[in-house]
Amino acid sequence: MINIPYTYYGWWFNHADLVYLIIDSFLVIIYCIIWIICWNKNNVFKALSLSIIPSLIFLFSGIMLCSILLIIFSIIFSISHIIISYINAIL
Repeated sequence: MINIPYTYYGWWFNHADLVYLIIDSFLVIIYCIIWIICWNKNNVFKALSLSIIPSLIFLFSGIMLCSILLIIFSIIFSISHIIISYINAIL
């Protein structure tokens, strides 16, 4: 991993890494549960939930790590991933 100067500031507070691991683990578990429940379904709920949750994981990770580039690219990823998933679900 390459850290470009002035774009990565590290954890916000003490034990932020623990909060990061707990929240991200919770989101991954929710993602897996929804994926298992909606295995054979093709609907808007599945498309949106399976695109919003990874977006939240990336955005939360960028915020907790104070990584400017991760926040910027997670916003770009979120917008495009959610829109593409929604369009594929309604077609």
